[in-house]
Formats: sequence, structure tokens, C-alpha cells
Amino acid sequence: MKNYLLNPLVMKVMRLCLSTIAIGVFCSSANADVGGYIYGSDLDYSENANIRHMKFKILSESSGEYTVCVRKNANDGEDLPDIIGCLEIPASITYSGHDYLVTQIDKEGFDDLSGITNVVIPEGVVSTEYFPFCDCPNLISIDIPASLVFSGDISYMQSFANNCPKLTAININPANTTISSYDGAVYSADGKTLFFVPEGKQEIEFAPT
Repeated sequence: MKNYLLNPLVMKVMRLCLSTIAIGVFCSSANADVGGYIYGSDLDYSENANIRHMKFKILSESSGEYTVCVRKNANDGEDLPDIIGCLEIPASITYSGHDYLVTQIDKEGFDDLSGITNVVIPEGVVSTEYFPFCDCPNLISIDIPASLVFSGDISYMQSFANNCPKLTAININPANTTISSYDGAVYSADGKTLFFVPEGKQEIEFAPT
């Protein structure tokens, strides 16, 4: 069985480099309709209170397709939002008479949040950028849908929830055709290659091959 685990120092260097690249991307599109933001505090969050702590970058508004990328409502250097308990990312939001599908989670979208214990990613999310849930000290589990596509980049999978000392389980929908999970660890779709072991697991039972 192949085992690809990266050195934590390498992960930190990667994160710094990717952060520098991403700053330019977001600044260049912030003022346009596509590329602008919808703020969760302006939405109906009665059924999911944590939505008020999120913001949604508009990815598409053409040909009847309305899609957004989600992240916490905080920029570097700002106070982090008070997201507590289960972080349930919405599958869609309604704004200005349109239903926007949440299809992507931003780079470092929900990192550095000490209050979250569980993450539920809905069906319909097809991608995440690097480090979406890293440095969350009380995070225990993450549920990943069948729709999330893993490109095969090992460093991406290693960055997914880096430096989460209590994380013991990443649960992947069995219908996902790009990655799989067994005993809380992440494997290739065929279960033959181990990609990621949650930091909080003291031991694992390897997937049968």
C-alpha cells in the first residue's frame, strides 16, 4: 500500500505561497457582479444561524446558472467569526430573487476557527481550494459528499484539514468516485493508496485491499 504523508513544515511553506497568490486573485474581482460578495448577514439564516458568519463570492450569473463560493466572513487580520459547534455549509442561498448553488469552498475558507467541532459539506459542492479547514483545534469530524471531486493532487488532500489535533474522522459518501474513506482515514477511490490520516487518530485499521 502506498502512503503519501507530507512533513508539516512543507505544508506551512505551501500555505504561505498559496496565500500570496490568492490575494491578487480576490482583489482583482471584488468589485464586479461576478466576483463580488453576498453576505450571510443579509440572508435568511433562521434555519442555519452560522450562515450569518459566512460570505459568498459570486462565480456565475449567466444562462440561468447562479453559483457561489463560500468562506467565513473575515479577512486576514480581522476578528474571526463566532461559529460554534457544527459548521453546516448550505447547499444553496436565495438572494435578490435568485437561488445560488454553493459549488466551491474558498482557500482557507474556514481555517483558524476554534469553535467548530464538526463540518458537513453538502451535495453539490464540487471543489475546495487549499487549506479549507486547517488550524481548527476542536474539529472532530468532516463529512464529504459524493459530488466533491478530488483531482489526485496529494498535497491538496494533505492540506484539507492540516493541524487539527482532535480530528478523528473524515467520512466520505460511498458514492464518491474519486476518493474513499475507511476508519476515518482518506484513501484513493479503490482503497489501495492512503492519502490522509486525521491528526487525532492514535491508530487506524487499514482498508482491506
